[in-house]
Amino acid sequence: MSKVTILLHFCCLIVALTVSAPLMAQTLQHVLELTYQNNPDLKVRRIQMRVADEQVPQARSAMLPNISLTTNTALQSLENFVPENAPGRDSQPSIFGVVLNQRIYDFGRTSNRVDAAISNALAARTNIMATEQQVLLNAATQYANLVRDRALVKLRSDNITFVNSLLEDTRKWVREGFATETDVAQVEAQIAAIEGNLIALLTNVELTRENFEQIVGVPPGELSDPLPYFSTKPMSVDNATNIALV
Repeated sequence: MSKVTILLHFCCLIVALTVSAPLMAQTLQHVLELTYQNNPDLKVRRIQMRVADEQVPQARSAMLPNISLTTNTALQSLENFVPENAPGRDSQPSIFGVVLNQRIYDFGRTSNRVDAAISNALAARTNIMATEQQVLLNAATQYANLVRDRALVKLRSDNITFVNSLLEDTRKWVREGFATETDVAQVEAQIAAIEGNLIALLTNVELTRENFEQIVGVPPGELSDPLPYFSTKPMSVDNATNIALV
């Protein structure tokens, strides 16, 4: 088996490993939905937002009534004072109590804490919106990068197959006197250059696949061409905004 054949087999293996062969190709919209659901940074931001939201009612609770219930039960024996078998000789008296505390005024401490909690909650929402925009942009970028890198690998694989066939033809022409060994050396040099480029492209595919999985939260499957999403140029800022929202 020649070096070229081994490289082509390796290329096919890498491409197969990076495509999970789903029933349908993943579209850009589908990938963005997966990113919104699975991205670890967004999950952390959502937890932080819930914690910040919970601090608002906790701060307000300082001015709410506080009710506590107390109970006490004891065993009481009057054997030294009451004849035997007399009613009430042994008893279990119970005491129940309800305490209601209501803070009337705390010099604005609760109000300040509530305002600070609301500000923290609004800041958390602003942070998650900014994180969403950046994460979704990164996901779209890695989507396009992976489509590009896979296409380049396929292109170089087809190219190396063609040049390998050209090498065989050139060697045949040398035997027939229509070419020289210099021509063969030039084709071999061209093959070596393509092989080096193909190895670099395979490395890029693997790196892009890892970046994709890190951002989206799931391994990439077969990806559809993103060009239809950008085939129409927006005519205005409002038109671009509407396209982005869709």
